[in-house]
Amino acid sequence: TLPLHDALPILPVKTMPDFLQVLAEHSPITYTVNTVRALMIGGDVNASLWPALIWLVALATVFSILAVRLYQRNT
Repeated sequence: TLPLHDALPILPVKTMPDFLQVLAEHSPITYTVNTVRALMIGGDVNASLWPALIWLVALATVFSILAVRLYQRNT
């Protein structure tokens, strides 16, 4: 079996329970997979590229701040 975060971009969203549909539709993994899929088949990349980049920047910012604070606390 696949872990949930690996299965979200593969499984059909409409077959999932409501709370998982929301998670799957707004997951950074889903946006990334959709962007790569659009690049491979020549589809509209802009629809999923910008949300993927926003997720990337947001996660990098949050975890960078957490890493700096943790490092400062431990030194």
